[in-house]
Amino acid sequence: MSTATRFLCRAPQRVLCTGLLALCAALAACSTKPVPEWSLNASDAARRAMQAQLEGASRVADLEWGKARSEAAQTGQPALMARLALMRCALQVASLDWDDCSGYIPYAQDAAPAEQAYHRYLYGALQSGDMALLPAQHQGVAATLAQGEAVTAAQLQAVPDATARLVASGAALRAGRTTVEALWPVVDATATPQGWRRPLMAWMELERRRLESAGATSAAQTLARRLDVLQDKPTRP
Repeated sequence: MSTATRFLCRAPQRVLCTGLLALCAALAACSTKPVPEWSLNASDAARRAMQAQLEGASRVADLEWGKARSEAAQTGQPALMARLALMRCALQVASLDWDDCSGYIPYAQDAAPAEQAYHRYLYGALQSGDMALLPAQHQGVAATLAQGEAVTAAQLQAVPDATARLVASGAALRAGRTTVEALWPVVDATATPQGWRRPLMAWMELERRRLESAGATSAAQTLARRLDVLQDKPTRP
């Protein structure tokens, strides 16, 4: 079995469990046969798309997502299209872009049970039985959400994969089971070293507004200057 095949074969048993970069591998089925060209192309394009999306390179992300969809569409399998759409939606949740995941909806009925459960987790609609279908990294946060309890910073810090940590943070905030104040240090420590501009800007702006409303002017101005750097603007005095 080739190195590429071994990589691609790891994910079907761990769908959505090690962060979205590993999700690309799930685009191919395990086999000792050579990996189909479409699978390699879709996987590579999806990885590039996710990285561009996290970095805030929207035009590049759109282009690469389009390439990944085009490659996957050659199989005629709606389930693969659902998976690709869900990968993109998860990163949107991580960046506090809480639309209805419209790209996933047309394929939702053909998505695998694990993806359907993951979509419900992302958008605050967990059902009984979903926990066992979710990736191990998300099960603790999902269980807390299902119980109606608060998700803590320590709980999210324990998520080992950086991308999964941001996704879980976005899902928890969307569900109303945590606060920006509690999670901002986690997000900052996760996104800043990676240079993940898009989620960093979204969370930073919310925290800046919170600090401003709380009268913490100096701290708010510090974040405002960081936002200026992220937007490649001259820093404010």
